[in-house]
Amino acid sequence: MNKVINTFEKTIKKFISWVCKKFAISEEDALIRDFQQETNTFMNPDKQIEYEKEQEEFEL
Repeated sequence: MNKVINTFEKTIKKFISWVCKKFAISEEDALIRDFQQETNTFMNPDKQIEYEKEQEEFEL
């Protein structure tokens, strides 16, 4: 399972890099940070799972 998650994470990073180059966005990190803040979704699957667990506990 970890291998699949790691491969997916690498693929997403490559895709983001490609999009940034294609649209001449110079700061990939800023793009990722903005996405995470605006959608409350983390690119790192471990952080996302932890965040979802915290939200679930908060709702109870």
